[in-house]
Amino acid sequence: LESHNIPYDAIGRLEVGTESCVDRSKSIKSFLMRLFEEHGNTSIEGVDNTNACYGGTAAFFNSIAWMQSEAWDGRYAVVVASDIASYTTRFHFSSAAAAVAILITPNARVVLEPMRATCMKDTYDFHKPVADVQPFAHLDGPYSVQCYLEGFKQCSSILRTKLGVERLAEAMDYMVFHSPNTRLVRKALKSLLVSEKLKVGDLPRIFSEKVEQ
Repeated sequence: LESHNIPYDAIGRLEVGTESCVDRSKSIKSFLMRLFEEHGNTSIEGVDNTNACYGGTAAFFNSIAWMQSEAWDGRYAVVVASDIASYTTRFHFSSAAAAVAILITPNARVVLEPMRATCMKDTYDFHKPVADVQPFAHLDGPYSVQCYLEGFKQCSSILRTKLGVERLAEAMDYMVFHSPNTRLVRKALKSLLVSEKLKVGDLPRIFSEKVEQ
């Protein structure tokens, strides 16, 4: 807000996406409200979206839907995505923490296309039971990779149908992936190219265009 000279009372929605709740009742959004309370703004909709990997996306879509609804009062939205990745010694190399804030406004620099595809299933490839006293995730690596690739395959198929194209890889200018690791992203993209019957000789060219080295 400070970098764009936006007053605190110009924000009407604050939505959080995370899998790392700090309280079983009090939302992370409520902690962030202190920043707005200090500037006299407590009239802000939104709450936490708790889900591994998808929480931030859900918070983003919810804020867009609010801005497109009759409930929108003309103010902007802020989406915060934040997580703590905490693993056992075996996967300690994957441990990290990060946060990002997204300002959502009309006439934004980045335009959101209306076309979407979703794949949601009841799986246990990655989970953090409430009854577990340790903060570490339960991870089934091979199954998690399988879930990622199957979800990507289903969403790709849905988008091809909605867009009316035979080759999704060639219809996109850029692709941004959820990236647990770069190898998995490459595997997903390669599976897309193969499924769309692109020639093997085309793979290096497509990879160089779609994947930032």
